[in-house]
Amino acid sequence: ENHLQEKVAEFVFEGSHVALLDGAGDAMMVNDAICEMLDYTRAELMGMSLAQVIAEEDRELAFSRLAARASGEQVSVRSTVRLLRKDGTRIDTDVFASPYEIDGERLGSVLEIRDVTEKMALQRRSADVAAEIATILETAPDPIVRIDAEGRRQ
Repeated sequence: ENHLQEKVAEFVFEGSHVALLDGAGDAMMVNDAICEMLDYTRAELMGMSLAQVIAEEDRELAFSRLAARASGEQVSVRSTVRLLRKDGTRIDTDVFASPYEIDGERLGSVLEIRDVTEKMALQRRSADVAAEIATILETAPDPIVRIDAEGRRQ
């Protein structure tokens, strides 16, 4: 039964975008998906501080949440964080972080990280287009009317 549990845990770990951090925010375990996302090797990421891959403007919040989890104040949190690839390229990520414990001792955090760069770019573009349309409608010298496929005003 323990062997099966270990295999399931390994499958889940390797099948997701997961990193395991110690209480100080240093990488203890990372999987291939995280390495590929950030363009580092596993050896490069092991022991690396979270601060080295989080964009400067997100570091304070990330570390305050890490400290809260380590002290038992906060159980889990989902947030959008800008990470840095090895070449310095920024990516938008959705991070779900929760504490992990062994024998009742809180040891660090488990992070599930999803790259949402394209999704965020589409959201920004949609907001820009909506603002542009609103500006056109507000400043047009002539009335603008919306008509559906049957020729009815909407």
